[in-house]
Amino acid sequence: MTSSPHEDRRAELLQLVDAAQRVAGVVAARDRGDRDDAAHLLSTLHDDGMLGQGALLLTDVLLRLHQERTGESLQTTLQHLSVQLEASLRAA
Repeated sequence: MTSSPHEDRRAELLQLVDAAQRVAGVVAARDRGDRDDAAHLLSTLHDDGMLGQGALLLTDVLLRLHQERTGESLQTTLQHLSVQLEASLRAA
């Protein structure tokens, strides 16, 4: 028995959301200083592609939430983020 395209798409979306939730868990564990839990959660993401897609989904959702709360455009937020990333490299 084969699955329908709708069922296949739903399964892909479930995997993507699961990956985003795991990435969020990694970020939360790192924030509380729990490196072991962060490493464990990261190790559960066996597919690098899914890890990347989950991270992108989480980033997109967080940026949209930030935009809704601050009224700042997505482009302005990304410019500020880019500046902060560059500054962190200089400080390292």
